[in-house]
Amino acid sequence: MRRKTAAREIALQALYAWQLSGGDPAEEARSLEEYQKSDFLSELLRGVPSKAPELEKLITPHLDREARPRGRGRGPRQRAPLHRRARVVHA
Repeated sequence: MRRKTAAREIALQALYAWQLSGGDPAEEARSLEEYQKSDFLSELLRGVPSKAPELEKLITPHLDREARPRGRGRGPRQRAPLHRRARVVHA
C-alpha cells in the first residue's frame, strides 16, 4: 500500500477514536498495529483537531440532516457518521 494512503487510513482511525475518547490523536495512532511514523501522518493528526471548528462549518451545509438536534448537543459518536456520509455523498 502506498505510504500516503496508509497514513490517511491510520489518521482516519485515530481521529475517529479521538472523537470518541477525547484522547490524544497521536497516541490513538500509535496504538494501531499498522502505525508507521511519518511527517504526513503527524501533520494530519495535528491539523485536523486544531481546525475542527472550521471543518465542522465546511461539512455541515452538506449533511442530509441537522448536525445538532434541538435541545441536545450531538456527541462524537453521532457526528462521525454524519461527516463520513457528507464525504461519501459529495466525493
